Amino acid sequence: MTAFRRGVGCLEGAKTLMTDGLEKSNADKQPVFYPPSPLLEKGVNFKEAAADYLQKIKRCVPVESIAVKDAGGKSPSLASLKKEAQDIRGRLKRGDFIVALVDSGSALDTKGFSKFIEDFLTGRRAGKDRLCFMVGGAWGLDKGIITEADMTLSLSRMTLPHEMAFVVLLEQVYRALTIIKREPYSH
Repeated sequence: MTAFRRGVGCLEGAKTLMTDGLEKSNADKQPVFYPPSPLLEKGVNFKEAAADYLQKIKRCVPVESIAVKDAGGKSPSLASLKKEAQDIRGRLKRGDFIVALVDSGSALDTKGFSKFIEDFLTGRRAGKDRLCFMVGGAWGLDKGIITEADMTLSLSRMTLPHEMAFVVLLEQVYRALTIIKREPYSH
């Protein structure tokens, strides 16, 4: 018997995976997640979700999304990651407060992240003009550019696809702005 609890994802074939194929495979069964995600029901993709959150953020503060060419490939070389880091450096300006998103970074809850954003917007980060978040590509960020960042931030200790991490970051920035403005989005 399988019991479902609200907010729990259940994979029907998990027992088969855990017993190394000793049981009959349930590969034809699909994962079941409760509650169903509204984003999945609408068929929203990461680019559309990112564009939607960028528009929402623009209603609160000026924002821009700058993409550089991903190091790419099945296994990028150290040189290609360094080239990607150099492209990122070329987009940064003196006076930027740089936050690198890495799984080993500082973990903030929503209220802590909101306070961080508010401190920046109210000038408590003296000498810093722009808040810049760096989200690495499929192979992450070059170690050199991570060490140059003013702060490292983790959205999760789990590894996320970079497109998903970007959407989660944008949603959290928007949520932080609504908390600061005391709007009813976050409850």
